[in-house]
Amino acid sequence: MTSCPHFDLLNPATYVDGVPFEQLKELRNACPVSKQRDTDNDMDYWAITRREDIDFISKKPKIFSSHERLALIEEMDDELMGIPPEERAVFRHHLDIMLGGLDPTMDISEEEQTASMMATFEQGNKLAQQHAEKPQDNLIAKLLDGTVDGESLSEMEFVTFFLLLIVGGIETTRTSTSHGMRLLMEHPEQYQMLVDNPELVPDAVEEILRFNPAFIHMRRTAMEDVELNGIQIKKGDKVVLMYDSANHDETVFGDDSEIFDITRAQRMPELRNEHRTFGIGQHFCLGSHLARKEMYIVFEEIVKRIRNPKFVTQPHFAQSNFISGIHTMNISFDIAS
Repeated sequence: MTSCPHFDLLNPATYVDGVPFEQLKELRNACPVSKQRDTDNDMDYWAITRREDIDFISKKPKIFSSHERLALIEEMDDELMGIPPEERAVFRHHLDIMLGGLDPTMDISEEEQTASMMATFEQGNKLAQQHAEKPQDNLIAKLLDGTVDGESLSEMEFVTFFLLLIVGGIETTRTSTSHGMRLLMEHPEQYQMLVDNPELVPDAVEEILRFNPAFIHMRRTAMEDVELNGIQIKKGDKVVLMYDSANHDETVFGDDSEIFDITRAQRMPELRNEHRTFGIGQHFCLGSHLARKEMYIVFEEIVKRIRNPKFVTQPHFAQSNFISGIHTMNISFDIAS
């Protein structure tokens, strides 16, 4: 029996230099379903690193449940949510504090994180009150007015859902955009290809999404005993879906899966359906079309205006085991004539 390597994949420090692709590749090839240890929470879990197994889990929500651990499954924009323009900067500040608390290098106290979360909840309640006084036609209205089996969301359910939608909508898009620019600067010949052929932007966006998904993982809980890839998973076991690994799976993307290539979609016309950046199954991201559209516009405008982008300093990655963020990335560039 092959001995499975052990990596501290849920330790934020593991991501100090970005996603540990080599470690994920080793697991994917040796033990695609491997028992690992979450040292922070003092518990074992199963790391799932191949796309086939992630798909199996994702398509069986009754067997592998997210109920005990809420997941950020949406991708929505704060215009859609009805947040007034003059309040968005403050709102983003609170979002930065909440998510920054996941990174030990950010020196954000638990009290600051809690205060920002409460401020976000208050914003949600404020929007609910405004809708009650003057009904709106936006996503807030859909959440407040909608019912499931005759029941509407409670106040706590609404503000919690509001928080999840906002985090998913803001953080994921800016993370993907930042990584996209980083990848193009690390491959200047591909950036120039976009300058010369801007019609390739949609293909480039798919490769950016594939290469560095915003969310590193999601968790599920086994609700019954089940065999997965020859491994017996017991009821109550935690499984962790490693999306970066699935998106670099050689059995799906070929021997060059670890290479960033904006022309990949020309060889894989279904690339947008092959990567798992937006998940699959019941928890597929409802905002995937919006996210793609936002990234198309951003990179179309960038390649029109920016020439010779270069790093002034190397990117400072977020030490987070959940969101694959970039804190700072100082660059220089010329303006297109």
